[in-house]
Amino acid sequence: MQRRSLLQALGVGGAASVAGCADSSTVEQSGGPNTTEQTEGGVSIDGLSDEQLHEAYLSDSLAEFGILTWTRKEQIRVYDESEDDVAFVDAENGWFLEVSLTVYNAGGDVMSVPGRDRFSLYHDGEEHTRITQLPSDEFGFEDTRESYIGFSIDPGSWYVTSETEADTSAQVNLLFDVGSEPIEWAINVTDALESPPEQDQYVYYAE
Repeated sequence: MQRRSLLQALGVGGAASVAGCADSSTVEQSGGPNTTEQTEGGVSIDGLSDEQLHEAYLSDSLAEFGILTWTRKEQIRVYDESEDDVAFVDAENGWFLEVSLTVYNAGGDVMSVPGRDRFSLYHDGEEHTRITQLPSDEFGFEDTRESYIGFSIDPGSWYVTSETEADTSAQVNLLFDVGSEPIEWAINVTDALESPPEQDQYVYYAE
C-alpha cells in the first residue's frame, strides 16, 4: 500500500525521542505516527468531546486526515550569514509546535489537497492559527538549519503536489507558536471538509 511506502521513505519511527543541542538551551521532543495504545474511549483533551477526536478522520469526500510527525521546541536554529555561524530564534510565545499532517486519498479519483490555512491547532482550550514567518526581524525560513528526517520547518513546504491520485498521500506542514508546552493538542480539520459537520472535528497524536 502506498501509505506504507510514504512512511518508510520518510524514515518515520513510532516512538517519541528527546534530543538536545550543545549550542542551545532548547528542549525538543518529536514523534512519528501514533502507536500509543488507546483506551476504548480514545484520548481525552479538555474542551473536546469523544465525538470530535479521531486518530484519523475520514471525510465524506474520502479524504483521510491524520498526524504523520510533530516536533516541539523553544528555539529554531538558523544560519547567521553576518557571523558565519548558527544562531537561534526563540518562539515568540514560548513554544514552537511543528505538525506534519497527512491527507490520504481513499477514493478513486484525483483529489485536491486543502490549503494550509484550512487547519488550526487546538491547545490549552484555545484555537491557534499557523504562523507564516519566524518571529524575527533578522531571519526567515530560508535561513533555517534544521535537518530532521520527515520535517520541513518552512510551513510553505509540501511533500507532494496540491493534488493526489487515488491511494496516495500529501503532506501539509504546519507551524504554530503557543504560550505553554504543547502536550495535549489536536489539529482542527473542520474547514478542510467539503460537508460541514455538526461539531468541529479534530485529529490528534497521543504521546
